[in-house]
Amino acid sequence: MFDIQKEIDLCAANGGGVVTVPAGNYHSGTVYLRSNVTLHLAKDAVICGSENPDDYPAVQDKFCDGADQERGRALILAENVSNCAIEGDGIISGSSKAFAPGSGKYDMRPMLLRFVNSSNIRLTDIHLRDSAAWTCHLRGCEKVKIERINIFCHTNHNNDGIDVDSCSDVEITSCQIDSGDDAVCLKSTLDRPCENILIHACRLRSEAATFKIGTETYGDIRHVVFRNNTIVDGEMGAIKIFSADGANVSDIEISNIEITSATNPLFIRLGARGRVYSDCPAKNCGSIRNIRIDGLHGNIRHHALPIRAAHLPGKQTPEFSHNCISLMGLPDKALENIQLDNIDLTFPGGADEPAWETIPERADGYPELGYYGILPASCFYGRHVKNLQTGRITSRLAAADCRQKNFFTDVN
Repeated sequence: MFDIQKEIDLCAANGGGVVTVPAGNYHSGTVYLRSNVTLHLAKDAVICGSENPDDYPAVQDKFCDGADQERGRALILAENVSNCAIEGDGIISGSSKAFAPGSGKYDMRPMLLRFVNSSNIRLTDIHLRDSAAWTCHLRGCEKVKIERINIFCHTNHNNDGIDVDSCSDVEITSCQIDSGDDAVCLKSTLDRPCENILIHACRLRSEAATFKIGTETYGDIRHVVFRNNTIVDGEMGAIKIFSADGANVSDIEISNIEITSATNPLFIRLGARGRVYSDCPAKNCGSIRNIRIDGLHGNIRHHALPIRAAHLPGKQTPEFSHNCISLMGLPDKALENIQLDNIDLTFPGGADEPAWETIPERADGYPELGYYGILPASCFYGRHVKNLQTGRITSRLAAADCRQKNFFTDVN
């Protein structure tokens, strides 16, 4: 029987090279990648994760995510390595149903792939399926290229596609991602920046957000390019940009994005939640500035799944409450330098009741649109924004709406 870990260790001991996993099914606990080793999955090779949580040893580099769940275990794990890769036409699958809610193992869910404090990483052509938690997590890494991978993962909650966490010099290109949670998500759980990130030529679908910055935002996030991508569907929005835990989020460029379907095209929110994810002091409110959107086209729809509760007594959040572009700073900390150009969107409309009399600030809460109630705009809502520049914006309604198309307050 082919022993994947034994072959990797032998290859590394001989100075590195390629380990080819031949066709067949391989059930495994955690596999540790080594420096200078490429793991090549032949066609019809399937690495399937064990259903026993004891086969995924606890790791030193663990943390609690934004949903208060401990993370760290993984099926394939690379820590403090360099020059490693996973490639080929094979499949890596996570046996996610064994870790479903109510299984008694949910809190020990392993990720599928995890790279920690590593450099010169390459993921090419592989198929990733049914992760029990996040599918691919990069934390504290640099010089990463992810190309032509295919992700399908919908079994459990928090089934993110690719999470780029406090990393630098990362390129994600020509990937197809269909995930139960955020498809591509940039985070910063460490006190180091997430920077120089390029995501392009991808096809994304999610039951949450298709492209998201946050919510875990302790370190700064900057110099991000998201361009030439197709958003097939986003049940909780197409593009979200958050700073909730003290990060300075800046120099974000989004261009030439086609939205086939999503419940919200763009949500930018500055908050002051102040969470920490390691042994570091809490930070004060961060900032969001220098965001440029040039080319955002497509169709916005109502929610198909239940909308999250508004978390305010006696309030309901109907399906038409927050389909509009939404830019939200804080009264004492505005969003700064937001440019919106070449935008053509069809919004669903359909509101038959006015907005809430008061839209809550909720600076210290989780920044999700459902928590703000019925917004006063059907197409474009903004508050607490300094230097908003707009041009060539076309918006239309699929159905009549009793609200204004555009509503701004404390916006320069």
